[in-house]
Parts: sequence; structure tokens; C-alpha cells
Amino acid sequence: MRKLLQFFRQHSSLFVYLCYVALCLILLFWFNPYQQSVYFSSASRVAGSLYDLSGAVTGYFGLQKANNELLAQNGKLQDELAVLRNTLALYQAHDTLSQLPLPPANIDTSRLIVARVINNSVARRNNCITIDKGRRDGVFPEMGLVDQNGVVGVVSSASSDYAVALSLLNPHLRISCKIKNTQHIGSLAWDGTSVHHAGLEELPEYITVNVGDTIVTSGYSGAFPEGLVVGFVEDTRKVKKNNFYVITIRLAADFSALNFVRVVEYHKPVEQILIEKEAQSYE
Repeated sequence: MRKLLQFFRQHSSLFVYLCYVALCLILLFWFNPYQQSVYFSSASRVAGSLYDLSGAVTGYFGLQKANNELLAQNGKLQDELAVLRNTLALYQAHDTLSQLPLPPANIDTSRLIVARVINNSVARRNNCITIDKGRRDGVFPEMGLVDQNGVVGVVSSASSDYAVALSLLNPHLRISCKIKNTQHIGSLAWDGTSVHHAGLEELPEYITVNVGDTIVTSGYSGAFPEGLVVGFVEDTRKVKKNNFYVITIRLAADFSALNFVRVVEYHKPVEQILIEKEAQSYE
């Protein structure tokens, strides 16, 4: 306390000067309308600039939350789109309105779980993707992974809070695909040469394939519903392999820039699952 009083005593002239300056400014702006308007307009500009800066900083740190909300909303919209596509395909199979049935209760459906990629390899022989969602969030092995562009991989293992997926850039992963708007089925496999390309194998020799054709999931696997984009035909030259033909596909997903993905919680019709399991037991 003594040191504080000594400090004020030593600088008393400065404090008296500041008090007079403050009093003069108050008298100047309080009793003079012009100076008062100048003061308030300047103060408003300064406050506005500070608010803009504060809003920009707050908005920047809020982008993560906003992005997550947009991804979740996008996932819900894609769920609804998948249901509409399945219903439309069911109706298109009938010629007249009188033959239109109600959608069956066990029609295949899917739900998307938004997850963030926390580890991703593209330069290895067997590439994998780690996400920040696990069994606690409803993520289990054999579930598919997609991003905003297309199919990414399939979950191979999951803990309570994390999951690891085999990337399409992994030769151990094969996905049943088809050429869009056709029933020509093939198997997508990565040969380890390019992070942007894969091969569509097991195609019959007689089919016609054009550059730019869209390759989508066939719906035959338990990981993906039918119609999800996988890639696009880049080269129509067929390479013979084991009595089948391989065409070059440019993958839709950019694996070097994965940030957020969606886990596809896909449910086949119960009757289909049961009969397939029964058939496998006799093999």
C-alpha cells in the first residue's frame, strides 16, 4: 500500500493533467452538438469494425460446427433420395396404375452416419481409412463409406469410438458394380498403380462400353445400396484377364483430399438375407 501511494505521489502531476484532459473532452463533446455528432459517428465506426472482427473470428471457429450440421443435413437428404429411388424403381416395373402395389415393409433402406477422416493412406499397397465414429455411433464392419463424390471404401473393423475401412485403393477390396442404366455387372478392383484409377473386371466381351459411362454400385453386396456412383469409364480398351475383360475406371472420390465421409447403414430385405445365408451353408 505504501508503494502504491508513493507511486501516485511521484506521478501526481501526470494524473492531474489526465484529469483536466478528460474534463475538457467531456465539456467539448457534451455541450457542442457538432463535436458530439463527430464523436458518436467515429465511435460507431470503431465499434462496428470491432464487431466485424469479432464476428469474423467467431464465425471462423464456428465453421466446423456449421460444416458438421450441413453434412448431417445432406446425409438425411441422401437417405430420403435413396428411399425415393427404390420406390420409383418399384413403380416403374409396373405398366399400369392399377398394378401399382404399396412398397413392401422390408424394402432395402439405408441411413448415412457422418464421420471425420482422422487418418488416410494413399501411397501404400494396402491403403486404409480411419474415422472418428465406431460401434457406439452405429458403425460396424461391412458397412460402406462414401463421400460427396462417390464410394470410398468398406469398414473392416470398429472399436467403440473409431473404425478402420479398406479403401478402394486396396487390392483386398472388391466391390460389385455395374454400368449405369444397364444390368452389366462387374467387379471393381485396384491394381496398385494409380490413386485415381481402378479396373472394372469380369465383364462379358460382347457388351458396349463408352468413355464417360457412369459406374455405380449394383446393390448385390451388403455394404452399398444400388446406384451409388463409383467412377467413370476413362478407357474403353478392354484388357483380357482370365477369360474376362477389364476396362479403366476413373474413381469419383478424391482420396488425397478426404475430410468427411458418410458411413452407409444399409439394410437388405430380410427375406433376401435369410435365403442367401441358407444358400451359403450348402457351399
